Amino acid sequence: MNEKLQKIPCDSISLGAMFSEPVYFDDGENMFLAPYKTAKEYHLAVIKRWSVPFLLTAGHKMSVEEIAELSQKQAEENAKKEVESAETVEELDEVEEIEEVDEVSDLEELSEFEDL
Repeated sequence: MNEKLQKIPCDSISLGAMFSEPVYFDDGENMFLAPYKTAKEYHLAVIKRWSVPFLLTAGHKMSVEEIAELSQKQAEENAKKEVESAETVEELDEVEEIEEVDEVSDLEELSEFEDL
């Protein structure tokens, strides 16, 4: 890890805190929190239980505004993916209808052979 890491006092980590880069335990090797993920109750419990004095990150603690902007972008991306997925499903329905016609033809051919 070549990045310049800054210390974060553990008492400054609160429920819902989010960082722009990974946050590491005080050893600088083991990740505590992935970037753009919020701190949960279990994160807070771990640093308290293990008496972790500080955490390390090359990023910054994101502001409420930054988190809101990120959430908006993610919502827009998810909506776009849902539309694309719906279009794909519509295309697949058309293909399935053609396959269904082929299956009926195949069954008719089989029944002709059975009559012989």
